[in-house]
Amino acid sequence: MFNGELELLTPSGEAFDPLLFLTLARELGQSDDQSKLRTAVGRAYYAVFLVARDRLSVVAGEKTHKEVFESLKRRNQFKLRDQMMSLYRLRQVADYEMVGVDERSKNWKSNWIRQEKLADAMLSAVQRL
Repeated sequence: MFNGELELLTPSGEAFDPLLFLTLARELGQSDDQSKLRTAVGRAYYAVFLVARDRLSVVAGEKTHKEVFESLKRRNQFKLRDQMMSLYRLRQVADYEMVGVDERSKNWKSNWIRQEKLADAMLSAVQRL
């Protein structure tokens, strides 16, 4: 269970564990349904992003994603920043591009597998920030 302090609260007033988004993503990723796979891609990004945002003490606001990327850069975490940006870009494709622009973004099962591997690879580094 994630033990950081987040601004997200459950109805009972407890902090929401963003890693539950990754659990949900894995469940959705078992499907061959494009809508579920696209949602899994997004939830995997948000699981990692929210942990990073908390660890970096970035305040939620209009440019939160950019601030997380910049904060990683300021800490010389270039590889982690680039990986986070890759997760972010695929999340954007999943949410906004209804017709794949290139062959790579059309295979959502493959996209999900790639997103899951990258999220898993990043998670321990993000938790150590």
